[in-house]
Amino acid sequence: DTAALQTAIARGAALHGLTLELFGHGLVQPVCYERICLRTESGMVELVPRGAELPFPGGASYKHLHDIAVPATSLTGDLELKVEIVAGDDNRCLYRTVWRISAPVNKGDPLCIRYRYDESQMLDLCLMVEDSDECFTDCIENHLTHVVNPRKALVRALEIEEKLLCPDLAGDEAANLMLELGDQYAELGQKEKAISVLKKALNTNGGPDEFILNQLGTCCRDIGDFGRAEKFYREAMRASAWTGPAFNLALMQRRNGQHTEALETMDGVLRHKDEGPYFVLRAQLAADTGNRGDHAKYLASAFRTFGPLEKLSDWALGWYLTGAEEAQDADKIEAAKAEQKRRREKKEPDVCPGAVLPVFRKGMQLKMQFS
Repeated sequence: DTAALQTAIARGAALHGLTLELFGHGLVQPVCYERICLRTESGMVELVPRGAELPFPGGASYKHLHDIAVPATSLTGDLELKVEIVAGDDNRCLYRTVWRISAPVNKGDPLCIRYRYDESQMLDLCLMVEDSDECFTDCIENHLTHVVNPRKALVRALEIEEKLLCPDLAGDEAANLMLELGDQYAELGQKEKAISVLKKALNTNGGPDEFILNQLGTCCRDIGDFGRAEKFYREAMRASAWTGPAFNLALMQRRNGQHTEALETMDGVLRHKDEGPYFVLRAQLAADTGNRGDHAKYLASAFRTFGPLEKLSDWALGWYLTGAEEAQDADKIEAAKAEQKRRREKKEPDVCPGAVLPVFRKGMQLKMQFS
C-alpha cells in the first residue's frame, strides 16, 4: 500500500545517505542516459558514451582527445569557432557558443579537448590550441543522467497522492490531479488503480467529463473489459460534441472484428466532423468489408483533408502514413517518413551565424590519455 511504499523509499534514502557518508558513493550508480558528443564539420566526436558510469572517466581524472583541428586560416582577425555539444541518437543540441581564437591561426592547427563529466551532471570542458596559450573553458550543466530503474511515474504518483491529502483542495483542482494520477497509474500498468481513481475524479468533478470518461474507456479497453470500455466511450460521446471518444470506440470495434458496429460509429462521426485520420479509419473498414470502391473514395477524401505534412500533429502524421500505406502510394509514404525523421532530428536554430565548426585531423589516429 501507499504507506508501506513510502516507508520503503525513505529506508532506501537513509541507506543511500549512509553509504555516501561511509564509503563516498551511494547504493545506486548514476549513469549517463544518452551519449554526449562534440559536433564537428565531419561528424560527431563522442565524449561520453551512453550508459557510462559517472563520474567519467573516473575519479577526479580528465580525458583528452586530440583528433580535431582548426578548420580555417585567419591571419588578422579572430577566428570564430563554434562549440556545440549534442546528446542522444538524434543529436539534440544541449549547448552552443562561439570561441574566438586570436589571430594568427592556421587551418589544420591541432586542437585538444580536455573534459570530465561528474556525478552531478556537470560537463567540465576545455578546448585548447596545442602549443599555444589559446584555450576555451566552460562548465556545462545538463540533466542527462538517471539512475537505474528511476520509476518516474511512480514518484509523480506519490507526489500527487500527497497533494490530494490537502483538506483545502478545490474540487476542480482535485479532479485534475486525479486525472493526472490516473495517467501515471496507467503508465505503470496499474490499470485497475487508474480506473478507480478516475471514477473518483468523475465524482469529484460533479458531472460527466468527456476527458475523464474517455480515459476510463481506454483503461477498460486495455484490460480487455470491452463492455465497460464501450459504456464509458458512449457516455463521453453524450457529454460533449468532442469526436475523440467515438473514434476510439470505432477503433476498438474494428480490432474486435465488429465491423458493422464500427462502420455505424464512424459514419456517425463523419456526419459531424471530417478529419484525415477519420477518413483513413473509414477506408480501412471499407477494405475489411470488401468494398474497394469506398476504400479508394475515403482515402482520396483523407488526403484532401490532411493539409501540409509540416502542419500536422504527430498523431495525424501517423495516420497520414497509415493512409499512404493503405493506398500503396510510395511517394506519400516516403514523404511521411521523411517528415517523421525531420521531427526526430529537428535542430535548434543556429545562433552562431558565421562561426565554423572544428574538423577532424586528416590522417591522424585517435589518441586518448588520462591525467
